Amino acid sequence: FPRHVNNVYLLLEPGSSVLIDCGSGTRSSTRDLDLGFAVARAVFAEEVHFEQLDWCVVTHAHIDHFGGALRLREKSRARLAVHELDARVLACFDERLVVASKDVDIFWRRAGVPDEDRRRMLDAYGSTKRFFRSVEIDRALRDGDVLGPGYRIHHTPGHCPGHVCIQAHDALF
Repeated sequence: FPRHVNNVYLLLEPGSSVLIDCGSGTRSSTRDLDLGFAVARAVFAEEVHFEQLDWCVVTHAHIDHFGGALRLREKSRARLAVHELDARVLACFDERLVVASKDVDIFWRRAGVPDEDRRRMLDAYGSTKRFFRSVEIDRALRDGDVLGPGYRIHHTPGHCPGHVCIQAHDALF
């Protein structure tokens, strides 16, 4: 998705750095994430680096929010957390892609979409996901859990079964 914008947040407190979502993992997302860290250092004088993150909380299991988890695993020490209802999407992604592609194909077939159109749409569907592979989760979150220096997890299903919001002290993000 060229020029796709996704919100990624960085929560910094003394002794704690928590990334909220890790982007899509695409080249432009990675570039923009690196730029965000450079801005935090240059403009806000925060000596923060991607490689030294403590945690990354994935707010929900859509690839534009967790696709960067592979890079996170390879390049940082961050532990990865996601709600227990979305954890399987990241931890068993290869299986999920097979099952979801089959289900989408069945839906389109029943809806009367011609074979050639279905093949083209399935290829487009899979093309945005083939660069990701399953990744180990460090913590499966539940409603009310506390992470880092007191960030409370609120389970807010709807957009995804495991969608969460993070409450940092008295503010909701």
